[in-house]
Amino acid sequence: QEIMSKFPDWCNFCLSCVNNFVYSQHQVNFAAEPDKIGNPNDTISKINTMWFVRQRPGEYNPAHIHTNCRVSAIAYLKTPKQQVRGRKDHYEADGKVTFMNNTGTDWSFANAQCSFEPKPGDMYLFGALQHHMVWPYRSADPNDERVSISFNADVTTKSALEKSKKEHEMMYEHMKKMKESEVKDDKSADVSDINKSG
Repeated sequence: QEIMSKFPDWCNFCLSCVNNFVYSQHQVNFAAEPDKIGNPNDTISKINTMWFVRQRPGEYNPAHIHTNCRVSAIAYLKTPKQQVRGRKDHYEADGKVTFMNNTGTDWSFANAQCSFEPKPGDMYLFGALQHHMVWPYRSADPNDERVSISFNADVTTKSALEKSKKEHEMMYEHMKKMKESEVKDDKSADVSDINKSG
């Protein structure tokens, strides 16, 4: 909340990115069902949490997903300036961010994982259940930092919110009527019967 209150322009930019990501994904996922793509102006997003990640050489984030949200993001603010070459020439992973396990079964046209070398200013948006990790790195400077800011967001639509609101109002009215009916039919509280003998 503190980040969001201090940097409203940044948060508005993040929300705009989430909306664009969701609409772009829907265009791909529902290409055969255009009615499900929806209207980009109907999308509403909300940032649930936002935090900084500050790491030094040797530190990393293991493979994980994000829960209780729909979309997640990583934006890199600073990357190591004196990072040394990785130990494996055939698999250059040091310091990279890797996304994995969300792919098709056809290896000819799908990639089980993809890795990117982050640069300051890079931003990655992805579905919150997408497995991802950030590899450790080595540097000539023990204080050579990697700094990023991440956030989790929820997404819905104006029409879905309106439908939910109507359903809740109907449920409230129904429960209210049931309660009134229970009180009306309850004879146990009739004071006229008190102290009457048989």
